Amino acid sequence: MGFNLHENIKSQYATYKLDKKYHKVARSLAVIERLQILKFKKQDLLEGNTMKISKKHLTRAGVAISLLITSLSIHAESVSKGEFVGNIVATSTYLFRGQAQTNNAALQGDIGYNHVSGFRTDGWISTVDGGTELDITLRFVNTINTFEYDFGGIFYIFPQSSGNNDEELYFGVQLGAFGAKFSAAIDRGEYLEASFTLPLQSWLMNMHYGYNRIKSGEGNDYSDFNLSFTKKMSEFNVGFLISDTTISGEDFRLVVSAQRDFNL
Repeated sequence: MGFNLHENIKSQYATYKLDKKYHKVARSLAVIERLQILKFKKQDLLEGNTMKISKKHLTRAGVAISLLITSLSIHAESVSKGEFVGNIVATSTYLFRGQAQTNNAALQGDIGYNHVSGFRTDGWISTVDGGTELDITLRFVNTINTFEYDFGGIFYIFPQSSGNNDEELYFGVQLGAFGAKFSAAIDRGEYLEASFTLPLQSWLMNMHYGYNRIKSGEGNDYSDFNLSFTKKMSEFNVGFLISDTTISGEDFRLVVSAQRDFNL
């Protein structure tokens, strides 16, 4: 997952099971099928007579239509408990925990589903050197006053180099402007990060620090830190980020990005 204005911000695509209330739609349709609303004889058709509908039939038809409208309203209400969201990002460099995943610019996209219960899921894709990266996230988010907690799992998928695939569990908290998060991957190792966000007039400033413990061996652990500024400009969120790490021989990086959010 890469720099998405604040370096690793994603939204959410979801699946949800059929609610029992939806069966009312099917039952209403079955009622309509069983009702003999229009009764006419073959002789009437041949003679071109006008069809006659009894008051009783009209009443039964009205009941069936009312049931159908009620069922459809219930269905629409259930679907409206969540929303599909997404974004498209163009960034000068794709950074993941301080390390560049591309030598040049990258194009990224995200689509997800957020349910009012707090469950969220999304798929995020980015160009990387040598192919693409696809991240699938399943998570739960809840807010209590100014305190927010977030936990879930991420599947990192690299179609062109499956040896880099990995799975990760994480838990994060946010209290006002302060945030902290711990992630543990099967192959990569653990990552601990902290952040501080401060609004500056029309800009939003974010300071980030992370410590990456690599499983592959001693001496590979490192820290990364960055300072970013984002601003809403017309239909885009424009971001500037300065990032550096404690990795020997690496210089600081300046990343520029533009993000367009949308609702489906």
